[in-house]
Amino acid sequence: MRSRSQLSEHTAVTALFLAACCAALYMPSVAADGIRSGVEYSLNVLLPSLFPFMFLSAFAAEYGISSSIGRITAPFTEKVLYLPQEAGVTVLLSLIGGYPVGAIGIASLLKNKYITEKQAARMLCFCINPGPAFLISAVGDAMYGSKKIGLVLLCSQTLSSLLIGAVLGLFARKHEMIPRVKKGLAVRRNAAESFILSSRLACGSAVSLCTLVVLFSAFSSLLLGALGIDDTSLAGVSIRAFLEVTDGCSCLYRVKAPVYLTALAVGWGGLCVHFQIFAALPELKIGKTYFFVSRLCSGTLGAALSYLVMRYANIAAEVFSNTENTRPSPSSPGLTGSCALLLSSVMFVVFIGKETKER
Repeated sequence: MRSRSQLSEHTAVTALFLAACCAALYMPSVAADGIRSGVEYSLNVLLPSLFPFMFLSAFAAEYGISSSIGRITAPFTEKVLYLPQEAGVTVLLSLIGGYPVGAIGIASLLKNKYITEKQAARMLCFCINPGPAFLISAVGDAMYGSKKIGLVLLCSQTLSSLLIGAVLGLFARKHEMIPRVKKGLAVRRNAAESFILSSRLACGSAVSLCTLVVLFSAFSSLLLGALGIDDTSLAGVSIRAFLEVTDGCSCLYRVKAPVYLTALAVGWGGLCVHFQIFAALPELKIGKTYFFVSRLCSGTLGAALSYLVMRYANIAAEVFSNTENTRPSPSSPGLTGSCALLLSSVMFVVFIGKETKER
């Protein structure tokens, strides 16, 4: 028999499912546009830029390269981040590979017993990062027309993540010990086995990633269409950024929002990225509230750092100079949009709180 919380969750999910069905039937063109946008982004941006790093991150742990290369980064990994040296490669790849790469590497490290569950949960707070392929190419060059903007975002997010990792490492010293991996404890495979296993893991993660991006793109389009909210309104931009980072960045650029708000969006990552992380680590009990707070901290710190760089480097005038008269300006949200945003935020916090208590 289901508990009251489970019954409430089932009722809410059923209601959302029926609402989504009705919206898809009533606005098929809107759903099609969202799916088309998600598929195009997945094929043109995500797979070419992220798949190689997904494979490399998994292969480093499966074949044991993490242990070998980890010796080079050991001083920083052990003394600053307070993690085993084998985690160094995953930390590095998470900074250059993109959002899901860090989670894939953490999953492999945990499976091969290089790290503990506590260390895996701590790594999730600073190893989920947008990579240079996304920030410089997709956001900076493709959206803003300026690689400088992408470089500013990359530097601010990288520094933000490392600072968070260092602070968490200081607290971990009080109640954690870095486990030393005994020879023969971790599973070692030959190159062929590691290659095949890593390719399967990367392929599965890539399919899951692209599927979630397409679904969230369609869902956000249906949600805004059903509520009558425009992408250029504050409510529309907030919902897009809250749900999916690519749509959020695109909308933020279209309304000429400050770059530090884009930094906040990429630091948060969006629920689509969060679901990818949870899917990559199904066996790890992730404290949802703890994870979401870490994402907000990463976004806020990255926004502050990017604001300082943009202010003193005087890059802002260059960004919008060529599109001053062609891009729409932001408009204030209507009553319906504001209520919808508030209601969705409250429902999100309530369900996350219930799930956290049950854990």
